[in-house]
Amino acid sequence: MKTLTALTLCIGFFVFTASAYADCTLTDISENSTVNGELSSTDCILESDNTYMDLYRVTLASGGVLTVRMESSAIDSYLVLLPDDVDSMSSDTITDDDSGGGRNSLISLSRDAGAYIIVANSYAVEMGPYTLTVSFEPETQDGPIGAEEIPLEPVLDISTSGMNVTASWNSISNATRYTLFYAPYPDASYIGSVDMGNQTSVSVDLWEGAAFYVAVQAYNSAGNSDYSNITSFVIESGSDSLQSLSGSYTYETYNPTLSGDCDLISDLIGGSSMIIGTHGQMEVEQSGQDITVMIKSDEAPELAGLEGTFSGIHDGWIELNGTINGNTFDAAYAESGSLYGFSFSVGLSLDGTMEGDSFSGDMNATVSSDFPGFNENCNVGADYQAQGR
Repeated sequence: MKTLTALTLCIGFFVFTASAYADCTLTDISENSTVNGELSSTDCILESDNTYMDLYRVTLASGGVLTVRMESSAIDSYLVLLPDDVDSMSSDTITDDDSGGGRNSLISLSRDAGAYIIVANSYAVEMGPYTLTVSFEPETQDGPIGAEEIPLEPVLDISTSGMNVTASWNSISNATRYTLFYAPYPDASYIGSVDMGNQTSVSVDLWEGAAFYVAVQAYNSAGNSDYSNITSFVIESGSDSLQSLSGSYTYETYNPTLSGDCDLISDLIGGSSMIIGTHGQMEVEQSGQDITVMIKSDEAPELAGLEGTFSGIHDGWIELNGTINGNTFDAAYAESGSLYGFSFSVGLSLDGTMEGDSFSGDMNATVSSDFPGFNENCNVGADYQAQGR
């Protein structure tokens, strides 16, 4: 997500000012022009994310449709268009990342007569050449020449259910796409945007404590609509939250399955119990939607022989990493190495569903090798139940 808290923006709750950049070089360009520029280490720096930027000013003698396009094969371009009198905190500041296709930026909208600042920037800290193209269609008595009407602003609705958030808005008849904007609530420390195409709704699973402002704009060739109503939401604590999942657990397995060639594994390192076993321990750490699960079978002292070769195995513990979705999660570990001079691979995956102070699901392990005469490929599965301890 692009952070723009130090330049200039005001859309209800988003405010920043460009007065700190008064000493930057400002190049005047005409309303129909092409500039070949380059972001380099000698340019002004956007303080919020340390990206480089070039500043241009275009002056419109009358109102009409102003189109600015920034194209580059070297950088992920990012455009900002704002009134020259930025300290007036105008609500007309516009940003764009990739509406020009690929990593190119495009802003096209109706503007009144006056001077406007164009900020040629990059999404991340990058240097390289770019082409900036500015074109302008003046208004006639019937409106901009050849331009359709700017869309009306959508009406946004936000609903939540557990960890799920749904944003929906009404379809605007002459809109060709929509952009969804979001920022952390309540500090709006950054502003992110998602090109929604012609979708008029989106539903996502978040995490306990997630809190955001949301707004939507409609767009067509004439420009952007005004912003919709700005709505905020907070995912409150609930019984289906995984916030309390971090901790220590014991587990037991049942309904085991064994398939494939497993003879060598049984002879060398204890068979299927070396990974799953009938019981063992789990240590869980959760951060937002990310989860780390450490698993150790009580029947797996042989795993110590794999350490040093497999970085995900420590003192008999296997480290799995994954993500949380609502009150369920998935985590996995997979690694290949060498054992006794031959290739050897270990994999372990599990899913889980929270049930009070416990969780349960499926656990699956794979072990394979190319030991001469064996070509081991063993698959082990089981259901499991984990209980806090």
